[in-house]
Amino acid sequence: MSSVESKYLKNLKKVEAREIDNMLMSFLSYFMTLQLIRVDKFITENQKNWDQIANSCDMFCDGNYYEKLFKNIVKKQIPICDLGEIPYQNARIIYNNTTFPFISSDNPVIKREVNNADLSMVIPNSLITNDVKNSKESPFFFFPLTPWIAYISCDLIQADKVIEFDNNNLKNIFYLNYWSILNADIHVYSSVKEPLKGEAQLSQYLMMTFDSKESVVKICTENTHFVLKGKLVSNTENSLSIICDSKNELSQFVLGEKISLVEVFNNNSSICGMRYCSIQALDLNEKKIIFESDFKL
Repeated sequence: MSSVESKYLKNLKKVEAREIDNMLMSFLSYFMTLQLIRVDKFITENQKNWDQIANSCDMFCDGNYYEKLFKNIVKKQIPICDLGEIPYQNARIIYNNTTFPFISSDNPVIKREVNNADLSMVIPNSLITNDVKNSKESPFFFFPLTPWIAYISCDLIQADKVIEFDNNNLKNIFYLNYWSILNADIHVYSSVKEPLKGEAQLSQYLMMTFDSKESVVKICTENTHFVLKGKLVSNTENSLSIICDSKNELSQFVLGEKISLVEVFNNNSSICGMRYCSIQALDLNEKKIIFESDFKL
């Protein structure tokens, strides 16, 4: 990692001097990917999967051979993994020309699935592709390089390699910082004390929504997607049942409607989901909706 990080300062100076070229964007995309996978949160979540495989394999063997073989395998793979040619066609640099800095955290790279509506919170509408349906979601990456410069990548953004943020984009900066808070593991970092203080709109929004224990359900239809408060009732190979908090929210759906994705989140983490399914049952009185897979096992 040190061999890569030793090249970072040289490339950061190029960014600060606005010497943007393909080699620079390629390196930053590669560096961003390393920062995404090297943090404890990523390593721990992925190591759990390997530990489960090891436990399953050891059930058919004497001793704990596979437990030892797969121990810390995710951490060991990071320095030697070949990430190949990191695509950077959608990568851009944001220059923050305001007095309101970007903040970062101990989990510095934000990765989210977003549609146009989500993206409009953090990117000006004029820079967002408007000829795609709201049901289309794309991976969005945000990585602050300094309090005033950030790397960003998403195929829904239509802009030159450089994006300038001024005082008209304060709302975008506020919500990028909010996403950084949600993305943090333990620590949030800022170049100024209390970076969110004094912004009434954002403070009110945070007070209303920053409940990590809240369970929510994302439902993507053909044309758009919805995020509803609700909870999981049951989850099988071919069906998924949820209860929503509001009857009015369920009235937006119809029996038999095709759904491209339904996903349940708890503590800001996905706990289950299903793609390419249909609404099998819809009970507005019980505020219950059941999804059935279009591909039966």
